[in-house]
Amino acid sequence: MKVFAGLDLGSNHVRMVVAERAGTRWKLQRVLQASVDSSGDGESATLAAVGTLAAELGPKGRVPGVRFGISGPSLIIRYTTVPKVPLWRLRFLMDVEVRDMSQTVGDALASDWNLLQLPNASAGEENVMVAVCKEGFLSARHDAAATVGDPSCGTPSSVALANAFLATGDPRDGEAALLVDIGDRNLEIALVKDGELLFARNLAGGGRALTEAVASGFGLGTADAEALKHQSGNVSPKGRAAYASGKEEKVANALVGPVGQLTAMIQSSLAFIRAQTKIRDLEPSRILLSGGGARLRGLSDYLSAAFRCPVVRFQPENALDTSALPAEDAKTFLEDPGAFAVALGLMITSGDPAAFKLDVVTSATRTRRSFRERTLWMILSGVAAAGFLGFRLWDGMAEAGRLEKDAAAEVRAADKAKRDRKTWDTEQERIRDINQRMAALAGWTEPGEGLARIQKVVQEALPEGAWVGSVTVQREARPTDPKDPKSPRVLRTVAYVAGQATSQAGQPEKALQDFVLGLQKALPGSDVSIADQKGGAARGGGVLSYTVRVDLTGGT
Repeated sequence: MKVFAGLDLGSNHVRMVVAERAGTRWKLQRVLQASVDSSGDGESATLAAVGTLAAELGPKGRVPGVRFGISGPSLIIRYTTVPKVPLWRLRFLMDVEVRDMSQTVGDALASDWNLLQLPNASAGEENVMVAVCKEGFLSARHDAAATVGDPSCGTPSSVALANAFLATGDPRDGEAALLVDIGDRNLEIALVKDGELLFARNLAGGGRALTEAVASGFGLGTADAEALKHQSGNVSPKGRAAYASGKEEKVANALVGPVGQLTAMIQSSLAFIRAQTKIRDLEPSRILLSGGGARLRGLSDYLSAAFRCPVVRFQPENALDTSALPAEDAKTFLEDPGAFAVALGLMITSGDPAAFKLDVVTSATRTRRSFRERTLWMILSGVAAAGFLGFRLWDGMAEAGRLEKDAAAEVRAADKAKRDRKTWDTEQERIRDINQRMAALAGWTEPGEGLARIQKVVQEALPEGAWVGSVTVQREARPTDPKDPKSPRVLRTVAYVAGQATSQAGQPEKALQDFVLGLQKALPGSDVSIADQKGGAARGGGVLSYTVRVDLTGGT
């Protein structure tokens, strides 16, 4: 079975979940957590704490495909509405938007996007969620994840939270469930309804503000204030609280202010959700709390009174098998499963094809692949698409739209002028001219569509032991009769897939042949052939370099 891992990089704890997918259940293999040094620099201390997990896993415990969480001020989750266009065009729209953002902030940015299925969406429009973060921030987290395994990508923690609830919680039909994960410095918020993620965001704030209020009120250091908060903190609504001592009441008084601020942050998020989803009368059916900050006594009752709906702890329980966990791991997890909600969600995002995905990768990841990983989508969309078409295609797409309108207008004019033969001939000539210009423009736009098709097909067909280093798509003039070079020539859209193949059994040629057969199966009617190959077992080497040619014009 394939192993998946999620790494939650919090500012108070780092947590990691490793599991196998067994049918509809997740068999947990390891559940780990390590404390973050609260006296150190926030992000640096978080990344340093991952070393504790690495030491506990040991060299043999490293896992493949570690998906790590991203949150905090370096992450932006944006929403945009665009006209319905082919997927390959939408990719370039998003690329242009991120490039504009990068120029505005003056820093390299990493990003990914996905389509939302909103119940009130307007016809002819797409709603897009876009996650953007600074390249340096993402690279540092990627490098930290590399100490415990092979990092795959980053995903916003709020998106992971939603995936965790949909897979291991108890979503109910027709219910609008508001998920709130209260970390030490960050608040993750997500709204799900009828099995769909409708909204996700992260906010600065969390349990650290409560700890600092206690520290200020009692003149304590951070560690002692944190302990006192958990021992004596009680924020039950006035009239319902039963304090065990005067000290407990004093702690409650210190917490009133920051808990009120937390409530206001959730309320402002609800207002944002209503505006974004266009569900003006939206009210949460339930609020589910997770994260370390959710353990505060009385918090559920306080928020329930404020929002007038049930507020409960989200404790991931469904579809989880803990029987294979080491005893210490099982104890850690079962003490508070909700604290591992984000880590579980990150793991589930990798292993569940139905999960909502935002795969934010570093530029280095796009150009460097191990043989065991095949995150080909990021290579193609991040490198090949931008390098191949760029702004020239963007201009071409705008021109294509104008030409389409012109052609339709000329057709109408020709129909109207049929009685006047001279006018008819003139209009027909103008139509032929526009069609010729559109055919020339197809030389730019059709390779873009071909690139979008080959991305998905190559990813599905690539076998273990094969690696794709580059993909190019171009237009080529080919004879209509391959046996007669002098026959009329026609333009065809052709993809060249270059990479390497290896095999532990010493037969890289088999991996290449499996790849070619997979492409032929996925593209019936297309001409798929090996254009070049070097090395391999037949030539005394264990690695075979190859180039596969795929004629996309004839594929379905």
